[in-house]
Amino acid sequence: MLEQIDQYKFIQKIGAGGQATVHLYEDTILKREGASKVMHQVASSTQEYVSAIEREDRIAANLDHPNSVKVYEFIIRDDNACIVMEYLPGSIGKELELNNRIAVDQAIDIFQQICRALEYSHQSGY
Repeated sequence: MLEQIDQYKFIQKIGAGGQATVHLYEDTILKREGASKVMHQVASSTQEYVSAIEREDRIAANLDHPNSVKVYEFIIRDDNACIVMEYLPGSIGKELELNNRIAVDQAIDIFQQICRALEYSHQSGY
C-alpha cells in the first residue's frame, strides 16, 4: 500500500471506486489534514489519461463555491497520479452504507446543493 506522496502522509483509506482510492492524509509541512485521490491507472499508461486528469484538476482548482470541494494540487510521483484536496467529513456515502437510505428532505437538500454547485460551475464557464 502507498503510504505517502511528497509531504502528504496517508493516515487511512476513506474509500475506493473504479477509478481511484481516496485517503485521509496529513500534510507534514502545513500540519493539516485533507483528502487525496490516488488514481488506479498508472500515470505513464497514456499521455491522454494524464492530460484528462490535469484538465479536471485545473477546472476544479479554479472553482470556489461552498458546495464544491477545494482542490489544492495535482501530483505525479513514481507513476502515481494524485489529486490533493480538502477533506469533508460526514459523507453521504457512509450514511447510505450504514442505513441504506436517507430521508426525503435530506435528499432534496443534497440535490439542491448539487444544483447550486453545477450552476456556479456553468456560470464560471465549465
